[in-house]
Amino acid sequence: MPTLLLLDCSLSMMRLASPTSTSLSSNAPPESPAAAASEDSSPGLTLMDVAKRGMDRLLSHLETSYRMEHVSLLCYSSDITLYTPFQRDVADIRQRLNSSQVEGADTANAARMLRGAIPLVSEQWGAAIGASGDVKIVLVTDGGLGHGQFSLPSLLRGGVNADFDACFPFPFNGQISVLCLAQPGPERGATVAAAKEAYEKVIERSGLQGRFLSIPPDTPSQSTAVAADKLFAEVISEQYREYTGTLRLGNEMSSPITLCPPPTPYKKTKDFEVVEATVLPAIDVVGFLGIAEVASPPVLSRHLVLPAVKATEEENRYGFFHLLIWL
Repeated sequence: MPTLLLLDCSLSMMRLASPTSTSLSSNAPPESPAAAASEDSSPGLTLMDVAKRGMDRLLSHLETSYRMEHVSLLCYSSDITLYTPFQRDVADIRQRLNSSQVEGADTANAARMLRGAIPLVSEQWGAAIGASGDVKIVLVTDGGLGHGQFSLPSLLRGGVNADFDACFPFPFNGQISVLCLAQPGPERGATVAAAKEAYEKVIERSGLQGRFLSIPPDTPSQSTAVAADKLFAEVISEQYREYTGTLRLGNEMSSPITLCPPPTPYKKTKDFEVVEATVLPAIDVVGFLGIAEVASPPVLSRHLVLPAVKATEEENRYGFFHLLIWL
């Protein structure tokens, strides 16, 4: 259940998210799209502010729907700074994320970022990855790839930095979501295209599943912040969808539950068949075994069963769930 937040803290992240919003809105009629969009974009909002706002939105979702998720925050430029190791204290992570210490520095160095991120996951989780759920990596950047021989495209060609080459493939399973916050427009099209090509190569070489998401090219420049919020919403919808189901005991007793981490579809290709399985919305308790009888059975994944009840239903349904725990 680990989520690693990687935030690009290069100096280019301090650019204004909507540099033309003020001028466009002042000349636009009140009912025009430009004026409406400018209302959604705060003047002076930087790409770093937009990234922090989106990450805060993700943390809020984890706080309410993924209560057992372990989250770590690592920022990188020419060096890396680990602000929080993997932990469940979302309030502490949010405080550090929004602190004045998380600001733009110099240039992005992807080699240092990977050399810091991969050991962080491996050392804190090790063999637990897989049974506790895949690692989710959310990388937020403006598309800057660095400069010179340590730029990401140069490093991906190989032979430049042995430490960078040794990072691949990643020693764990998971998913990578790269969110590119570069402002749309003709002058930024080449930047986004280069970033997309580079990060898709990183995803491919890592051995993980992943996607590169960017702001649509036809987005008005004054709507950059709004479009960025939609990228984070898309990641939340795809990667952090909560499992909700029903735990049943016989015909009379049931309780709404959630599983943490949410189960993912299982698929394995054998010699003569493909085995696929999913966890159904209804889980039936068919009997009870003592711990001595269960011992240590082989498992594909482990999930914590938590009650999913509203405050008004607490008295009626919490009792059944706690009854199962005591049994």
